[in-house]
Amino acid sequence: MDPLVVVEEQLGSIETWPTSVITDMFTEEPTAGLSRRVAEFMYDNCVSVSDAVRCYRAVNNEWRAVAKAHTYSWYFQWDQGDLINFQNTFNYNTKKKWVMWIGTDVRVISQVAVIDFGPARAQWPGMISLTIEQVRMDGRESVNATQSA
Repeated sequence: MDPLVVVEEQLGSIETWPTSVITDMFTEEPTAGLSRRVAEFMYDNCVSVSDAVRCYRAVNNEWRAVAKAHTYSWYFQWDQGDLINFQNTFNYNTKKKWVMWIGTDVRVISQVAVIDFGPARAQWPGMISLTIEQVRMDGRESVNATQSA
């Protein structure tokens, strides 16, 4: 199954995700810092590490190993209770539709609002749209191959 659809089933359509997360996920080399922001978004919205890694790798063809390593590393630290890395960090909660301090149910004051949502507002919307379509097509081909076997 398409790994992006799996995550969208948990978080809602990619059109509702903060544009900054989409940009970090699709258009940048997954450095530790960029991967952390993507992992924070996924982790704090309760996406499993395996689903997060499959999704992140699917959209980062060239950097799959790096995306996987960084994501597993961040999830491992947070699962071990290393919430010091969360101090003074906030994220958009897709279920509550507001910005919250990571690891809490405390809403961040309104001046820290997310204003841009979806890939259309990203720096390279055309490239992101093509990548999304390719990931979806690969997912459909994978399902078709499994069903015909």
